[in-house]
Amino acid sequence: MVILAAVLMGLQRPPAEGVLRSAMAHYLKLKSLSVTIIHHADFMADVKDSTDKLVWSAPKRFEIVSDQASIPKLLCDGKRLTTVIPQIVPLSEPYAPDLTHTKPWEARGGILLSNLMKGSMANQLLHPEKPIKISFEYGKTMSWHGKGVSEIIETISVNGASQSISYYLTGNYQQLLGTEVVSGPQSSWTEFADTVENPDVPKDLGTVKS
Repeated sequence: MVILAAVLMGLQRPPAEGVLRSAMAHYLKLKSLSVTIIHHADFMADVKDSTDKLVWSAPKRFEIVSDQASIPKLLCDGKRLTTVIPQIVPLSEPYAPDLTHTKPWEARGGILLSNLMKGSMANQLLHPEKPIKISFEYGKTMSWHGKGVSEIIETISVNGASQSISYYLTGNYQQLLGTEVVSGPQSSWTEFADTVENPDVPKDLGTVKS
């Protein structure tokens, strides 16, 4: 019986919260990242169904380019955030982190970019202030969009109301493959595909080219 108990203890998984936080911390150790971001009925995205290509370089440079010409290109050189709209002079403003409001670049880059840039979305989901409470548990989903996944579910509770968000990770919990929120009959998801860690990126990434 003692041996059986030891075996069962060895099979126990570590707390889901620690596993998710470890995966998010993994990205913070990267020098650069390239990922395709697919939005479906995304409550935060500019267009409900679109695809963005994100290239990021530590500590604060990135470019986000949509597959739809009508959606602006977003650039950040670490100091200034620029919105590029076809046939319009680029709109530039100082880049300043804001933990109180989710910015358009966070909606486009998802929690991956928000985590890398220490933005509002990641802060609110992973480090909310009172009275918001969060809890984490392992989910049962093993396949998502044709990919084998491990699921962790975060439940966010405030003033008696709650909402859950699913994080889909690779089997080894090292990479985030997507997130999904279900609200009644509606499902909103963001998929992270074609992820390349530490790719070679231009030194002037995020700079507006004349």
